[in-house]
Amino acid sequence: MDRRVSAVATRVPAPALLSEARAVRPGAPVGPEPLLTAEVRGLVARSAGLRRGLAFVHRAPPECVASALGVTVRLVEYARACLERGPERVLLIQEYAGARERRRRQPPGSAARPPPPRRGPDDLAREAERHPLGVQFLLCAPLETVAITFGVHPDVVQAARDLLAARGVRPEASAAEP
Repeated sequence: MDRRVSAVATRVPAPALLSEARAVRPGAPVGPEPLLTAEVRGLVARSAGLRRGLAFVHRAPPECVASALGVTVRLVEYARACLERGPERVLLIQEYAGARERRRRQPPGSAARPPPPRRGPDDLAREAERHPLGVQFLLCAPLETVAITFGVHPDVVQAARDLLAARGVRPEASAAEP
């Protein structure tokens, strides 16, 4: 009996492909993994406010993305993992496109959510006093690390350092320094 294969293959639903790919990987969990969480969708929607926001989430240093969008580094890494998988990537691109369209239709001057209050050097110095790492972290750690930790611009960190120096607060020498 001569069976001919049709030139057009039938499409397999995306979840089936995803579960087949999981079954091939050694050590993969037996049950289905959650596809997309509300947090990941929110992160992608928030990135729609940035020029090339989805590329920023996908390729920029995770600490920078987390700081810029006000989320955890772990969430950024999870979103990147979703962007690497076919079905989730399609859903996230659709989410991003929808968020861009909603922003485009929004009247100018109206924001879906008011921007967070700006923090200045005084605010940063007060926050550092309450933070477990303390003021010495603010004074001694690398500028970018402090900025990411406190979620501020590096210029604010430098201004806070200058402010504390004017108040007479100096970096303490650590035990490792001579």
